[in-house]
Amino acid sequence: MAITDKIFGDMALLREMHKTTVKGNLLAWRRRYVQTRFGQSAVDRIAAELPAEVGAKLLNPPLAFSWQPIKDMMEIDRAIVLGPMRGDVSQMKQFGAEIGTADLSTVYKLLLRAAVTMEKFVDKAPATFDSYFQPGKGDGMLIAAGHARIAFKGCTLPYYLCSFGLPGWLEAVGKLTGTKGLRIQHDICCHRGHDHCAWDLFWL
Repeated sequence: MAITDKIFGDMALLREMHKTTVKGNLLAWRRRYVQTRFGQSAVDRIAAELPAEVGAKLLNPPLAFSWQPIKDMMEIDRAIVLGPMRGDVSQMKQFGAEIGTADLSTVYKLLLRAAVTMEKFVDKAPATFDSYFQPGKGDGMLIAAGHARIAFKGCTLPYYLCSFGLPGWLEAVGKLTGTKGLRIQHDICCHRGHDHCAWDLFWL
């Protein structure tokens, strides 16, 4: 397997990616991010370039707790990367961090309150991943002092999401929990031939 597309990753896995559904609040974040960073004209321009039913979800996002096909979000995200992000898929990392900062301060604030340290968050993280994506099951384990691994199995995520978006989200957790020297490695990846994705977290 290989990363044959710089945004989606291994295109041989596209059918597996499309089996996933995501929470509606992730779609709402697309409009909010583009509107804040690039202006309403950018939102309108992207929506016009998308298939009508997908563009409508960008302009008028579905209910936050509804489940939506990830295919629609992927089309929106590709248009964002190729449009206002000027082809720089790594900007999805900052986008993921912004979602994490906002969601962990609002929707998941009780989780953050319970996970006052990175060690405690690793125990709570799987439930958070499960609330964003279906199917799939999160798993978190502390390997050693200052080293944990969070895995997500039973679900194939697009490359930009597992390699940039989710690491950005995890970095937001590090900041909100006051974790020092957080470093994230994503060596175990569906787009590199593994059967699931995992993120190794190291901190001081």
